[in-house]
Order: sequence, then structure tokens, then C-alpha cells
Amino acid sequence: MNPARSKTCAQCQKTMEVAFRIRLGTAKDWVFVCTECCRKSQTLPGYQYGGTWKSVKKQDR
Repeated sequence: MNPARSKTCAQCQKTMEVAFRIRLGTAKDWVFVCTECCRKSQTLPGYQYGGTWKSVKKQDR
């Protein structure tokens, strides 16, 4: 079993174990954000959701 991993939110710099991949406007690069920043971003123009990243993968459970 692999140890739990984490990511840092691209907007607020908070460390998280569940992240959301998004991009905004005309940006080509995807970024990982926390739940709160993802919710705030959903109202911005050009918001695109690209998936959920979790620290523990299904096969690690």
C-alpha cells in the first residue's frame, strides 16, 4: 500500500488530499485546486472541469 499523497492548490496554496483539475478562460494549462477554489471558479468565464485527483487510488485501498 502506498502512503497518502497530497497536492497544493494553485490558487490558495492549501495542501489537500482531494484536488480538482480545472482551467479558466483561454488558458491551455490545467491546474489543481481545492474544493473551495473549485466552487468559486465555477462562476468564472471559460471554466472547464478536467477531473478529480485523490491521494489514495482505488487499488491502494
